Amino acid sequence: MARKAAKAERLSIMLRYTVITDFNGIAIFDPDRLIQFFGGQIAEGADLFTHFMSSDDGDKIVEQGIIIPILAIDDGGYSVEFYVDEKSNRPKEQVVFENGVFPLCIEKRLVIADLVVLKEWIEGLGWIQVDVPPGYYKATVRGFCERNRNGHITDCGYEVILESTTSLPEPTASLDSNSRVMIPPTYDE
Repeated sequence: MARKAAKAERLSIMLRYTVITDFNGIAIFDPDRLIQFFGGQIAEGADLFTHFMSSDDGDKIVEQGIIIPILAIDDGGYSVEFYVDEKSNRPKEQVVFENGVFPLCIEKRLVIADLVVLKEWIEGLGWIQVDVPPGYYKATVRGFCERNRNGHITDCGYEVILESTTSLPEPTASLDSNSRVMIPPTYDE
């Protein structure tokens, strides 16, 4: 009986990865589609991040479902969980924020990496392959922080909840969203 209760309390995680960040963000993207966006080739060392921040192309790659950025976070190590056509059963008190809908279109593969990959492009460096099948998805990003009884962080990171769709959904997520989970924002200021 105790075993069943312990099982019911576990989170239903489909896929879980650890990402270490050095550039205040995480990029979830289809690298083949990103390369196609630039005409089939991206020069090694190219600063895509500055390009995206200073042009309409940053909005375009999000609207076209090429990339999901998780921005304005503290550098550190994060758990990133992917749920495909499945809901998270994380307790409400652990959810720090929710930001969605991000459109996502995977043609061949999905990877996750430190946002620095866009600051100095080196194909494959630091990329983690994410086992999500090709297709169209409506993505919601939720930040979470688990603490023990003493208030110490035991785990923190992001849930990427993917719902299959038949076409690319309209984006409603905010790119200006504060996505910090280690030191969550205060709203009573």
